Amino acid sequence: MQNDELRRAHDELELLRAKYFDLFDLAPVGYAILGKQGLIQEANLTLMSRLGVTRKALVGHPLSRFVNPTSADAYTLQLRRLFESGEPSSFEVGMVMEDGTPFRGRIDAAVRTKVGVRATCRIALTSVTEGKREEDAAGDLSRTSRALAT
Repeated sequence: MQNDELRRAHDELELLRAKYFDLFDLAPVGYAILGKQGLIQEANLTLMSRLGVTRKALVGHPLSRFVNPTSADAYTLQLRRLFESGEPSSFEVGMVMEDGTPFRGRIDAAVRTKVGVRATCRIALTSVTEGKREEDAAGDLSRTSRALAT
């Protein structure tokens, strides 16, 4: 009877692990969990791909390593505010892939606190570079159309 209970518990844990893997690692956006100092505690496959690195190159390292130097102060300030206020936040930041390719990223972040456990920041990173290019192209087309009409 005890073996049956252990087997059921093991099967339930395996099901939860598979669900977590699907929801976290295979998500279409980059996910990471950061400690208060900005060090990455966990990262999903999409984030690794987006930044062009392995999990080993992310976990234990600061996400700020991939923040464009021109955005570094704003990023640091946003992270500090997140941990101080505990309020969810969204902001855009210049990012740089491992190979030096720049992109514009949107970070949606929320801090999670538990009694007796250090606070962590959960972030979702999406690239908004393509969207910005499309907006700029649409604006250029609109301005050109207006100029031609006059």
